[in-house]
Amino acid sequence: MKPTVAAALALLALCAGCAKEDGDRGGAAAGPTASALVSAPAPAGAQDEALRSVAKDALAALKCKDVEAIARLVPADKQQEARQAFASGGAAARSFYDETGWRWKSLAAWDGKVGEARVARGGERAKARVKYGAIDGREAAVVQLAEQGGRWYFDDLKSPSLESYATWGELVR
Repeated sequence: MKPTVAAALALLALCAGCAKEDGDRGGAAAGPTASALVSAPAPAGAQDEALRSVAKDALAALKCKDVEAIARLVPADKQQEARQAFASGGAAARSFYDETGWRWKSLAAWDGKVGEARVARGGERAKARVKYGAIDGREAAVVQLAEQGGRWYFDDLKSPSLESYATWGELVR
């Protein structure tokens, strides 16, 4: 297979279970799974892979607008809140799925790949950012993850300047 065909097939696989009609957001089995939720303290290399996996699952769920998949990627005590926020008309849905906003534009342009992961540790919790694109050549499009109870969970999409992202936290290898 040529790389372009493989990339197209990978994108199709990412959105298996995506909305077929406005009201059909897919069932609980559609979209990414929470299997990528892994322990935060991992050996070198394994943590990078784990962060990238959770980030990819989050991006796929967001791109497909799969509310249940998104809910599975946040801590159990925040899942109901996530369901309400990402449901049609919810605050997160309005922010993430506004076709004129940077979040939706970056999700729509996402090619199924993620870049480097960076981790900042402070206090009891760590945050991670995984780059998945650039916005106007000035900002990084990143998935922000939060560590809770030894696991990484989806937190938000952020758009720091490229310079800010390059110096945020430590590069995970």
